[in-house]
Amino acid sequence: MTLSHLSLHLSGLPREMPGANTYDALEAGHGVDVPSLYRFLSGYQLSRAPGKAEYSNLGFSLLGFALAEKAGVPYERLIAERINRPLGMAATGVVPGPAERARFAQGHLGPVAHAWMEVPPVSVPAGGLYSNASDLLAFLGAAFALTPSALDDATALMRQPYADKPDVRLAWSVMRRNGSEIWTHSGRTFGFTSTVAFDTRAGRGVVLLSNNSGTELTDLAFHLLSTQFRLKQIVPPAAFVRMVEASAFRQVTAAYRALRHRDPSFYLEESSVNEWAGMLLEKRRPRDALALLKFNAEQYPRSANAFDSLGLAYEAVGDRAGALAAYRRALERAPMSGHAAERVKVLTDGP
Repeated sequence: MTLSHLSLHLSGLPREMPGANTYDALEAGHGVDVPSLYRFLSGYQLSRAPGKAEYSNLGFSLLGFALAEKAGVPYERLIAERINRPLGMAATGVVPGPAERARFAQGHLGPVAHAWMEVPPVSVPAGGLYSNASDLLAFLGAAFALTPSALDDATALMRQPYADKPDVRLAWSVMRRNGSEIWTHSGRTFGFTSTVAFDTRAGRGVVLLSNNSGTELTDLAFHLLSTQFRLKQIVPPAAFVRMVEASAFRQVTAAYRALRHRDPSFYLEESSVNEWAGMLLEKRRPRDALALLKFNAEQYPRSANAFDSLGLAYEAVGDRAGALAAYRRALERAPMSGHAAERVKVLTDGP
């Protein structure tokens, strides 16, 4: 495994160090320090050789600590000296002090105000930076050579493709569609969400910051860069909702087909149907939710999330066999799915 593997998310390491970023672990102070990371890695066996692109916060944390060790300075000082000061990013840092905290917006999780929580030390290089829109726009300008800077040589390397993986760049995801080539990266911590995106062909960038960790910003960023990109559906279209409810949830697929026949551009996003089903589960209407989630899994057969949600609905109606089958299909699509694995174990070992 090399530094390039870590920086390009090709390391083969898991997305997170198990348990390190849970609320229970944070509150108890367990598994969140850097020695815990090194102990975990000392006994970890890769399930495959490095080389396949798969996002890993753990790998990026290891990269940050390795670079800081090589430089002989703490990670936060490395960021300040190599990036923040050369680009004039005075509002960006790693560990906020009282003065910085006083300027922060109140974080939220959905409608609920979220108490401030520090990113655990083990995750600081992967998600411990704080910043504002002005600083991030300055970074975008330097990163994509819109403004000259002392980092020009480094950012030129950042923009180079890696071997036979044209969509893999240093810490960026690249998407080509509708005549655009958009580089993007998003972050989410306790109570906050952020997205930066840059269209290399149009020479335009956007920075979006939200004080709600339940907010999805990527679709809005893409839409701001080009209106050819649709905004994400929050809930299914009203016509679909009316037809499904009128059929007492017995004709979900028929309603979809009728609307598609009427308007070939009609579409349903997996997440919007999933959201509606979740609301039905909260209202104790599990059979209606199950009908929606069966439809969703049929429409998105490669989605682990669709089958994981379907498993929840089967559990809610008391169908243990159906839940196990759904969770196992989720695991086939995402072997690292902790929730599906946990539910399979509980349902298999339980009475």
